[in-house]
Amino acid sequence: CTSAGTRFCGLIGDGCGGTLECGTCTDNAVCGGAGIANVCAGGDNCSPVGCQADGGALYCGVIGDGCGGISECGACPDGVACNGGVCAGTGDACNGLQCQVDQCAPGVETTLTGTVFAPNGTLPLYGALVYVPNAALDPISDGAECSPCSAGSASGQPIATALTDTTGRFELSGVPTGTNIPLVIQVGKWRRQITIPNVGSCATNPTDPTLTRLPRTRAEGNIPRIAITTGDADALECLIRRLGVAESEFTTNAGAGRIHLYTGGDPEEDSDDSGQGATSFVNGTVFPPATALWGDPALLRSYDLLMFSCEGGQFQDVKSPYYENIFDYAQNGGRLFLSHLHFNWLNRGPDEFQGTADYIGVGEDLPEPISALVDTSFPRGSDLADWLVTVGASTVRGQLDLYQGQHSVGGVFPPSQQWIVVPENPNDDDNRPSVQYMTFNTPVGGLPGAAECGRVVLTDIHINSTTPLGGGDSSQPDEPFPTGCADTPFSAQALAMAYMFFDLSACV
Repeated sequence: CTSAGTRFCGLIGDGCGGTLECGTCTDNAVCGGAGIANVCAGGDNCSPVGCQADGGALYCGVIGDGCGGISECGACPDGVACNGGVCAGTGDACNGLQCQVDQCAPGVETTLTGTVFAPNGTLPLYGALVYVPNAALDPISDGAECSPCSAGSASGQPIATALTDTTGRFELSGVPTGTNIPLVIQVGKWRRQITIPNVGSCATNPTDPTLTRLPRTRAEGNIPRIAITTGDADALECLIRRLGVAESEFTTNAGAGRIHLYTGGDPEEDSDDSGQGATSFVNGTVFPPATALWGDPALLRSYDLLMFSCEGGQFQDVKSPYYENIFDYAQNGGRLFLSHLHFNWLNRGPDEFQGTADYIGVGEDLPEPISALVDTSFPRGSDLADWLVTVGASTVRGQLDLYQGQHSVGGVFPPSQQWIVVPENPNDDDNRPSVQYMTFNTPVGGLPGAAECGRVVLTDIHINSTTPLGGGDSSQPDEPFPTGCADTPFSAQALAMAYMFFDLSACV
């Protein structure tokens, strides 16, 4: 609030996109007494302001001299803009793109607006972080780590930040003006930096919607390292492909892709009852068995996210040697996406997992279609209800029509949260509720002082079948990848699954 003898007063810009409250003047000086707003004029012990501050900043234009007069400081050197009476980039008042944040008239700001999409460029995303960095971005590490935001805080010294709303839209205020302004879009470890060709001063600047999507390839940005096990009753690998991740990113763990496929089910069974789903790529490359993943704690920890496709059976004998490994992965910051019969990891696993819900096992299937309810009693559930309306999955807010709904969970216990539920299953003798989508944060088990940093999702919603489901999901889970994946429009329940996937990737 004091520079080169000048005392500022009231609310002023701090030169870095923020504000300072400088209060009243001292020594009998008057705020604005020289006709210059926010400058103390006159009074005792006054030293006139020159055109260069002690910190090396150069003033420009007409400024108050702090003693009731004015100083004419003229133009800035060639190629340097005059921003709010200070030559951009001079002195220590600001640095980098901060010096391109213009001071606008009251009530006016320089803004960037737009919509963030999944890699496919069409599905809007809720809760994505959008920001303008002022420095190079830090690299994002691979693997499970106990960090609530997985990738840590936004790097690159952000100047302006925003989160997308339930329509996927964002508005960034106080952004730098000029050409080639960087913009980062991020969801957990998903991150892409793009360049905005031009940002006009003190105006609203819409961004090109073809730019503001998450990366399709690792060349475009960071994609989380994901392991997917295949299954005979669902094909989560097809969901990720339909969300726009390039096929080149799907490899085995021996390849360079970011999405690694493993064969689920029983690796020793060579019949239609193996539950395996896809076992190879269309080029003949065979997936390693899921047991190679589940049995290697170090390999598990190398992944940011694990996704287990429903296999049509529990295959308890196959999984039981590895219960503790999956539990440890989740407890130490891992993200775990379990489809239907993979509830086996929870109701057969360690006690801490068993206590997260009322696992009834293989209950009676729900009638189809059936209308499920979105739990809007907590903020993020309410946001899900709004988002499902945005993307056309719900015609009535808070309701979602389901096909081939399963019944594995009759209710949740703290710390679990139900998101989508059928209040009564008419096919169940006791008309028990059927929780279709639940989550809980980890670690669980009452560890004193433990910070929540991982998350587990269990869903009884299927998206793939040999017959069309609720809008046309008709992938063939047992065909080689990607020939078994259907290119049909998203059904309502596939859209709900997409929300769960990106929510699992984001901050706890």
